[in-house]
Amino acid sequence: MKAKGKVAMALAVLFPVALGLGSIPAASAARGSIHIEVTVVEGPFLRFVDAGAQGLSPGDLVMEDQPASDPVDGSPVGRAISRIQIVRLFKGGDGIALLDSTIDLDGGTISIHGPVRLSELDGTASPHFAVVGGTGTYSFATGEAIIAHTKGDEAYTVSIDLTTT
Repeated sequence: MKAKGKVAMALAVLFPVALGLGSIPAASAARGSIHIEVTVVEGPFLRFVDAGAQGLSPGDLVMEDQPASDPVDGSPVGRAISRIQIVRLFKGGDGIALLDSTIDLDGGTISIHGPVRLSELDGTASPHFAVVGGTGTYSFATGEAIIAHTKGDEAYTVSIDLTTT
């Protein structure tokens, strides 16, 4: 598989996870500290946009819209919508991308953002992202989202620790 295909596949599998939430009822989440976990499997919508130079290059985008479900019982909890943009490529195939993700739940939304090295997308690393805001139940949310590879190449668990005011 060409480098472009490998990176697009890794991005397609990893970043929907950054948006998923579960294990707590969104509408009844109390203000204060909240811990949320979800397992996300690659979903129905993925687009790779070759916006830069031909092939994988700075400016290229991966856009996704995928269902988010509870990792315990598999019940749907919302939608994970993400954009990953390649910022820089290094010799040897590694590079840096930016992730912007929104988790849309019954009780509101949570926004996640941050850089990630492409080499962290192979399932051996657990990239960390900032929770940079939210709406509704999650208004003014801050915190951290950590992605951990869990089930083959298709699934990841996201652990989110956030604080709301």
